[in-house]
Amino acid sequence: MPMWAFLLTIFGGLMAFAVMYDRVKKRKKTIPQKISSSQIMYTENYLNEVRNDMNTGQHSHL
Repeated sequence: MPMWAFLLTIFGGLMAFAVMYDRVKKRKKTIPQKISSSQIMYTENYLNEVRNDMNTGQHSHL
């Protein structure tokens, strides 16, 4: 077997493995996690504050 064919096979195998690994990881991340209602309200309030601050030009520094 020529050297280029061997290297191409190794490279192709690694690429195929990487693609499959990426798909499996992305599929596992789509499982929704249970979030408490207080966490949802906190997040929504924080996002509203940030949006209002950006619209009015006020930026609070932490």
